[in-house]
This record gives sequence, structure tokens and C-alpha cells, in this order.
Amino acid sequence: MTSSNGKYDVELTITLTEAPGAVDHEFVLLGSGGEVSEGSTLPDARAALAAVEQFGEEIFFRYRGRTGSARSSTAVRRWPW
Repeated sequence: MTSSNGKYDVELTITLTEAPGAVDHEFVLLGSGGEVSEGSTLPDARAALAAVEQFGEEIFFRYRGRTGSARSSTAVRRWPW
């Protein structure tokens, strides 16, 4: 996954809420050349970057239906925050 501006090899933003209507928590993962970049806000950004590089963004999100169907933004990975 390459960022739209070409500055990072990995640029992933995840917005989570604890319940409907609760405050949003936004986490950012930025990486280039296999290293976490400044601006990453995940608690364990190195592990997250390694997972994304090995498995792709699918490690954080599941996809419903057949190939080509709409993506679900349901997070399947739980982080300790």
C-alpha cells in the first residue's frame, strides 16, 4: 500500500470508537523503507508495520462477500488501548 503523495510506502489511518456516538480515536501508521516514520501514533507501530508489510491492510480489516464486493470497515484486530 503506497500513500497517495508517494512519501510513504505505508500510510494507514484507523478511526475507532468504543460505542456508537462515543469519541473517535484516530491512529496513524506511516512507514517507509521498512521503518516506522515520524507521525505514527499506534502504540506498537513497529509490529503494526511488520504485519501490514507481511499481510497487507487485510490484517486489520475483513472483507465481506465475493471478490470485488464492497469492503467492510469492521476492525478484526484488537489493540490494547
